Amino acid sequence: MDTLCRQYIKTEDYSQIWDVVTKVQSLEKRVHTLKWQNYDDSTNPMKETWDCIHFTEGILEDLLMRAMEGKNIAQMYSRGVLLFQNYSLDTMY
Repeated sequence: MDTLCRQYIKTEDYSQIWDVVTKVQSLEKRVHTLKWQNYDDSTNPMKETWDCIHFTEGILEDLLMRAMEGKNIAQMYSRGVLLFQNYSLDTMY
């Protein structure tokens, strides 16, 4: 996430963020399909995987939205207020 953000700050081209969001969304859809095949099974091993992917997608979408809106990402980054700077996958569990 950090590398992706720094690259955007350097180039101001959010197409790389867009590409990663698209790939993560595709992965999320595939894992979602696997997860819901056994929806009633509370021990479904895909749930944790899907939750992590979904969480990551949300963080990426936040970064993309801010970039597309023309927010000063460099300033936000230096202040440490971007979503990915404040959360980690470890905080989910």
